[in-house]
Amino acid sequence: MQNDNRTIEAFSSPMEKIDGSRVKQLRENSNLTQLYLATAVGVTTDTISRWENKRYPTIKRDNAEKLAEALGVSLSEILEKQKAEICTSGMPEDPDNNGKTSAPHLPPTHAAFFSTAKKTKVILSIGPILLILVSLAIWKFDLLQSTDQVVTARRLLPTQALVNQPFPVLIIQEIAYRSAEPSTFMLKEILPVGTEILQSVPPPTNLDHEKNVLKWISRTTEPRLVFGYMAKITATQAENKPRLFEGTITIKSGNGKTAAITGNSSIRIGSHHWADTNQDNRIDDDEILAVYDTYDGIKGLNVDIDKIDAIWSGHGYIWHKTTENLELIP
Repeated sequence: MQNDNRTIEAFSSPMEKIDGSRVKQLRENSNLTQLYLATAVGVTTDTISRWENKRYPTIKRDNAEKLAEALGVSLSEILEKQKAEICTSGMPEDPDNNGKTSAPHLPPTHAAFFSTAKKTKVILSIGPILLILVSLAIWKFDLLQSTDQVVTARRLLPTQALVNQPFPVLIIQEIAYRSAEPSTFMLKEILPVGTEILQSVPPPTNLDHEKNVLKWISRTTEPRLVFGYMAKITATQAENKPRLFEGTITIKSGNGKTAAITGNSSIRIGSHHWADTNQDNRIDDDEILAVYDTYDGIKGLNVDIDKIDAIWSGHGYIWHKTTENLELIP
């Protein structure tokens, strides 16, 4: 019965017929790997290979849209186009030859378009133009080399958190180059086991709750972008053991290189609020200013500033481990 339901779901999903050769051409022209496309779409490299070799010519529409976005083109660019039939006709009939076909009339040798002298003159006249074009091509190549994109991504992660209490994570992506052309890149964040993703700003392109994987694919001309999410750690078996976060950033242009996200990559479960960096059960002036400076400008990210303000304006807090309750001291 389960297989029947899957079959019905597969047939009910919108399907698209893609041009595998075109997909392969676009990928190779952009120096992308099959692994990059597989990660962006959420399939295996085997599947990408089958698509390119037309063993799976028809795929789900949402996969086709993700594939086009990863390639930086519109969906129509990778769809199969109907080949127009080329109709050939015979040689034209000569009405003065009793309907028989005759060879096309060729101009006599003495009526050639250019004499040798004229050809020499044309070559001499276009020589400087060719020289200018070659110089421009070399200049553009050097310019592209000098403005090669250098993309970095840095994670801002608290060093501590309370079990089952939300904490924020920011990923700051920066492009060090000057170009009017937009950049296409993919951020991938893998959270440790026992971590629950509560919210993401902006919404992710792909979110796998089972594997705790967040992916953003973006195309932008902005030199700096900030991605954020709220999470909580639900597993309590190994308190104070570091939980490791992993992530990568992949840029489409250039050689499609992938780099690791830098910054803090571990967090521990303890008995102190994530904003209480000196672990004195209070939020002091320096700590509240750091929170506002880092998170106040991230629109839509629910950092719970009100609770942090209440701890700061009061006399601290007490964490009750057994009930997992944070008590404010007024």
